[in-house]
Amino acid sequence: MKYLSFSFILLLLGLTSCVRDGSDPCLGVTLNLHVEKFRNPSSTDPMFDTEENFHDRIDYLQYYLYDETGTLIRQQAVSNFSGHEKGSFPLVFDDLTGGKYTIVLIGNSSDNSLEGDDHELNNLSVYYKGYGQTKDYSSRVYTVKNDYDLEQVFEVGMFRMHGVVRYSFKNVPSYVSAIEIEMDRLSNRKWIASEYEGNSSVFAKYD
Repeated sequence: MKYLSFSFILLLLGLTSCVRDGSDPCLGVTLNLHVEKFRNPSSTDPMFDTEENFHDRIDYLQYYLYDETGTLIRQQAVSNFSGHEKGSFPLVFDDLTGGKYTIVLIGNSSDNSLEGDDHELNNLSVYYKGYGQTKDYSSRVYTVKNDYDLEQVFEVGMFRMHGVVRYSFKNVPSYVSAIEIEMDRLSNRKWIASEYEGNSSVFAKYD
């Protein structure tokens, strides 16, 4: 007898100086970033169950900063997590004037899967390229109100943008040389600020 176990990772029907990414804290706004686990039992709170180390799951982070009028005022990518391999990752903004800001965070989108006009938050989406051709994407849209007379620290969880479907086959007869699986009606696009959409299929063969 044989025992086969494998997983699918797929999208579910699922300026002036100091923005110091990962530097020492200073007055302003600091987001301590976390990423939720796949098996987080909460569908609404990514902080309910998070990975111990942010960098274990995220090796490339893009962020977009919008003011309260929806105007994009900054965008940047972070790929150097030196000194912050353990625990959360501090994203520090210490040159913001007072007001309300929306920060869009997208993890592991370095493979050109991020699409849309970044000058408009609602136009950003991540496209699922297919089984075996995608990464473990995470995202979060987070709004803060900055009081620049105070140091503000927020614990921010990023949502996983994928679901995991695990198939396990036990007591497989020895004459079975391969197993093929096809799944239909799966979303292939996640709008950063809203829902999943699209329709795709996933096929995989294991032998």
